[in-house]
Amino acid sequence: MQDGSRIGKWILRIGKRNLAGLTSVTLIGLLWMAMPAPAAARQRATRALRSVGIETADGGWTLDLEFQFPIRYLRHTPLTPGRTLRIQVDPLDLGDDEMPQGPIRENLPIPRGEPIPLVEIVCDVSVPGEPFVEMQFERTFAFDVEQGKDFRHLVIRVTPPGQARPDDGPDREESRSARLLTRARHSIRDGQLDLGIALLTRVLELTADDPTNRNRMDARELLGLTHERKGELAHAQAEYEAYLADYPEGPASARVRQRLDALLTASAAPRKPLRAPKRTATPSGRSTIDRELFGSLAVRYFRSESLDDNSGGQFLSTNVLTDVDVAGRLEAEAWMVRGDLTGTFDVDVAGQGRSNDARISRLSIHAEDRLHGLEATLGRQRRSDSGVLGRFDGLRVAGDLGPHYTLSALVGMPVESTADTGPNTDTLVAGGAFNFEDVWLEGLQGQIFAVGRRTASMTDRAALGSEIRYSTERT
Repeated sequence: MQDGSRIGKWILRIGKRNLAGLTSVTLIGLLWMAMPAPAAARQRATRALRSVGIETADGGWTLDLEFQFPIRYLRHTPLTPGRTLRIQVDPLDLGDDEMPQGPIRENLPIPRGEPIPLVEIVCDVSVPGEPFVEMQFERTFAFDVEQGKDFRHLVIRVTPPGQARPDDGPDREESRSARLLTRARHSIRDGQLDLGIALLTRVLELTADDPTNRNRMDARELLGLTHERKGELAHAQAEYEAYLADYPEGPASARVRQRLDALLTASAAPRKPLRAPKRTATPSGRSTIDRELFGSLAVRYFRSESLDDNSGGQFLSTNVLTDVDVAGRLEAEAWMVRGDLTGTFDVDVAGQGRSNDARISRLSIHAEDRLHGLEATLGRQRRSDSGVLGRFDGLRVAGDLGPHYTLSALVGMPVESTADTGPNTDTLVAGGAFNFEDVWLEGLQGQIFAVGRRTASMTDRAALGSEIRYSTERT
């Protein structure tokens, strides 16, 4: 008697084709009360990268790379400018239930419409102990890499090789003006317009000797917009005219010219109002909505039968296994909405009495209000902070309390196994967290959280804890 099997497989993928290192110190403190929850069944990750966010900053770009599982940044090469950036990371098993399984090598789709000359992003965890991320660029750039806001994020700064660096003597003014500009944006977003105007004025003073400085251009435009929001139209007009005089062909000249024309038109004699347009431009002139769908779909056909030299073959089972990992995104300048679906579906096509199986790892919708610093995630999601390690079905909301503080809260039902396609209504978990960064010391980040869990009207877990992480540049 011999056992044999035949397997077929089809795969469809949808998508688009430091100068200094970091020294990190992490301190985690937890106070646990009651018994820990039983361990859930673990499902290993089939993908390594989740998304990449790209922002223009300081004459270059800042990339926020998000992983499917916790990682720690180790090192990157080259330390001198180049066209290929290679980042070595170390996957961390923090009790999360999606760690890499077997060799994984994937290309992450690059968001459309971004001006960055980035060719591809590849993550390779096929060699044990040597996982890395590799980025190919069209031109030579200087790179700076650091751990992101948590263990799932890396922040990569890409700048032209000749641009000022923060630790190059007089180039410190460039870094200082960039930090002041960031603080000004946060202040304006939080409604502190007077503070924003003061910070923007300071940026103009620091960059007075460099008229082509990108921070100076942005500060001049933003200063006019802030005066306009305060109702100081004469000051706003003066700033807009100064911008157009200094940068008639600047990157925002068309946008500034439109605002100036609107001011001059509003100050003229009133005319009969026109019908409102169906869509108005955002403050930066961007009115379009970017739409993107990417991910992977793998379908495997499995047939099993028993082979006998005398009686021939005996059919055992036939299955179709489908792995789905799809994300869709709608994005404008002021907001972003993203939906995610990750799951495995096993269908018995022969109908031999075995029930079909479905496992849902992620099914959620995430929304961000970038003007007010708010975000929310609803559905099946996974956390490795705020005292929650693993998946839950529920809601998490977070809001910025200025440039250095964030307050968040969550409520939901823990997911013991991805085979549980519905919520576990017998158990409820709820908690809140307070995050801070760069408060007393630059590079210092921390979190204070409280979380509780109730099962069958009884509190079976309560936790109060904190996490502190400090990163600094090595010399």
